[in-house]
Amino acid sequence: MLLRAKKEGLGKAYLAGFDWGLERDYDFFISFDADFSHQPKYLKNMVNANPNIDVVTGSRYIAGGGIRGWGWKRQLNSRGANFFTRKALGLKTHDTTAGFKRYSRRFLQSLDFKKFVSSGYAFLVEMIMRAEQDGFSLCEFPIIFIDRRAGQSKIQGEFKKSVSVVLKLVRKKWGQKLIAIFKR
Repeated sequence: MLLRAKKEGLGKAYLAGFDWGLERDYDFFISFDADFSHQPKYLKNMVNANPNIDVVTGSRYIAGGGIRGWGWKRQLNSRGANFFTRKALGLKTHDTTAGFKRYSRRFLQSLDFKKFVSSGYAFLVEMIMRAEQDGFSLCEFPIIFIDRRAGQSKIQGEFKKSVSVVLKLVRKKWGQKLIAIFKR
């Protein structure tokens, strides 16, 4: 666990962890919620996943996956946000906001994080978008996500910012495609 002097958002926390691991020559980086919402029993799936896969996602939104402890409104919001994000950005990954992931060193080293437009929860979406867009290999396996037993989710405060970032990513993605079409 890395302890940081101040809170600077989810994206900055990921970057600090990635930097720390890259400096130590780790091959893979696993992220998960430390409040046991991501159950430790699934770690073996991450560790044993094909080493040639660049991004492995523990997914709530594929067959066999699910969520326990959320009301129907929260589930509808989450599924709706994932559906919108997938369609707007043309992503294949079903659980675009999942925090339970394994990233390869190769993928992380390919990224120019200075070009990222996100820092909060949308950072997870941007990571998936970059992986798919740049031709990296991805896979998902089902998990059951358990609502936290203590503490509070920070997603509500991040929702508006995340929507704004996803819209920026949509403009960026489709703007690049339009430019490519007109250059022909």
